[in-house]
Amino acid sequence: MGAAAVGTKLVFAPYNVDYLGVYDISTETFTTVATTGDAASGPNMYKGAVAVGTNVYFGPSYKMPSVGVYDTYTGIFSTIATTGHDASVSKIYNGVAAVGALLIFAPHDANQVGLLDTVSGIFSTVATGGHGNYGGAAAVGTKVVFAPMHDSNGMSELLMPATSSFSFSTLVS
Repeated sequence: MGAAAVGTKLVFAPYNVDYLGVYDISTETFTTVATTGDAASGPNMYKGAVAVGTNVYFGPSYKMPSVGVYDTYTGIFSTIATTGHDASVSKIYNGVAAVGALLIFAPHDANQVGLLDTVSGIFSTVATGGHGNYGGAAAVGTKVVFAPMHDSNGMSELLMPATSSFSFSTLVS
């Protein structure tokens, strides 16, 4: 569920399949790439996709313990382990956005936002104060806005300043 574009390639996130799809608009060909590691099999693997450079990153969903990474240059799929989230939560993240080289994962049932520094490969989290249930993420400048998934929570934003301190707030209830 989700897709991102790099050059002439559209890359589709693997959700209930053990492969990702790649459509090259210049050659009008569709190919698949097998997922590996934690993502070798299982249902509901990734929700959301975002491109940074030549890589496409996939947001982990349900109990997926890793971020999926597809390098459009080499054609290789790999994973980066997630840390810091409650392992008892079944639906972890639901969408991803990028601010520069930083990926921000919208919390689904988790009480934290996931962050991945694509330069260092380090995954971390920011507490939301009990907020969750978002259905996607979009970046606008240095802000990432999470779309509400249910009427019970409002639209929220994560402000990404130049420093490492983040602020999470509800915009609309």
